[in-house]
Amino acid sequence: MTTKSELAIILDRFGKIYGKPMDAPTTTAYFYALADLPRFRVVRAFINLAKSAKYFPRPFEVIGEIERDATALPNKFDEVCHWVMFVRGISDPFELTEADIQGALKQGV
Repeated sequence: MTTKSELAIILDRFGKIYGKPMDAPTTTAYFYALADLPRFRVVRAFINLAKSAKYFPRPFEVIGEIERDATALPNKFDEVCHWVMFVRGISDPFELTEADIQGALKQGV
């Protein structure tokens, strides 16, 4: 599931693409709609929509993209690594530090 602070990071990152700053009320509204969805799926949906959506996606569009995405959920360790990479803005897993890997191992067990 996605926490409000995690969703704020996601919305802020993609809001910059669309020139749409995220405020607290907007973040809260998105949180109500997306909180029960896995963080990995929410991030993937925003990434996929950023490739084709002309405007900042609304929650129903994010949910629709999640429903269309047949990618299997990764195990907890891999999901944590994906999240660390997203937050740090890196695309290559080889850029993860030993501390990143140890932190993911702790959360993944």
